[in-house]
Amino acid sequence: MITNFIQSLQHQEISPEMLKRQFQPGQIFYGKVLKLYPNQVAVVQVGNQRLVANLEVPLSADAKYWFQVESGEGKIHLKVLPMGAQYGDDNSSLTGLLKQMQIPATKENVELINFFIKEQLPVSKEKLLNAHHLLKTNDFSKESFAALKEVFMRNLPVTKETFLSVLSSIKNEPFQNVIQNLRTQLTEGPITKTSEPLLQLIDALLLTGQEKGEKATGQDIRWENGKQVADHLKSLIGKLGFQYENQVLSSLKEAPQLNVQKLESLKAGLLRFLSEEPPAQLKESSERLLHKITGIQLLSNDAGPIQQYVVQVPLSLWNKTTDLTIQWNGRKKENGQIDPDYCRILFYLELEYLNEIIVDMQIQNRVMSIRIISDVTEIQGFAAPFTEGLRNNLDELGFKLSNIAFQKPSMPERKQQSGPKPSYHPTHYTGVDIRI
Repeated sequence: MITNFIQSLQHQEISPEMLKRQFQPGQIFYGKVLKLYPNQVAVVQVGNQRLVANLEVPLSADAKYWFQVESGEGKIHLKVLPMGAQYGDDNSSLTGLLKQMQIPATKENVELINFFIKEQLPVSKEKLLNAHHLLKTNDFSKESFAALKEVFMRNLPVTKETFLSVLSSIKNEPFQNVIQNLRTQLTEGPITKTSEPLLQLIDALLLTGQEKGEKATGQDIRWENGKQVADHLKSLIGKLGFQYENQVLSSLKEAPQLNVQKLESLKAGLLRFLSEEPPAQLKESSERLLHKITGIQLLSNDAGPIQQYVVQVPLSLWNKTTDLTIQWNGRKKENGQIDPDYCRILFYLELEYLNEIIVDMQIQNRVMSIRIISDVTEIQGFAAPFTEGLRNNLDELGFKLSNIAFQKPSMPERKQQSGPKPSYHPTHYTGVDIRI
């Protein structure tokens, strides 16, 4: 339920700049001619995008055709492919399209090109062959096709690493499960010079002060203290390595002779560990974790003035480890910095007593409205004692709280849930997880 809810919001927030297709020579797509102008100029609709193009031959308005992009100056030049105009329910036109690209019309290739057409994605011979190779090395599942769609919609490199990283996010395996699995394997095997630094990086993320045998003072987080929570989340983001590539580029500019191997984060540690050819089982688990981190990075977008950041971190709450997912959507100011006056932030957390919970926070001109989505009926009563304190703290920061709304997940969201949902029994309720 939560996964589908968040993904649907992500797609709603994707900006037109991000979805704008860049048509390259050799690409093929299915489009509709909307208007015709003199000198073979036409307006063609492709998905939700319209483009002005020069046509090689006269066409009819309101008709659909297979087009191929040709090189040209200024306007896009389109060539109509001669395998028939209309796209029917059978595979004849798809088979003809594959023959045009000199690609065997196998069942997998027909399924793949049908996916490109259905998703209204321009396709080229190179892109189709690359996509087929990625699916062949993995599988032709719905999740794999969903990962391919994200790769092409976001104009990401069509590589195995990119595909597997996006697929990791699509599958949404709990972060803490992936980390704990690798940690278990590292601790069960012999501790070596290559595995010890990686294990230390993982322990720095997962273990609290008490678990490390240290005094809890200054080590464990007071969750009612907003500044401590914010500092802790910033620290986790840095330790995981979500800014790793930016740190490398920045460091190389300042110190060209820098040894990037010395940069400390979990992603950096995983890259070092994998470069030293670990045993097969450890390699597989390390790559899964690396793909998990990279997938989250790839799903954050910086498209023109609109930005979208998605961050997922493993969070240790007393003796329970869970995932916290934060999605931030907003615009940049003229100086390139985030504009806190106009944005939307979603928090998702699965807790021991409150189960799955979403906090949807929207800010317009520094006026904030909050929507809390939860299956727990009593959550409004639990939150009531803290509302006034939240309002006062926001006032001190220059924000005004307009309202807090509580709702249960809608029926469509319940039907979409992909896995078993933890059941909640009011008679078994024994406590509250965290102050809201």
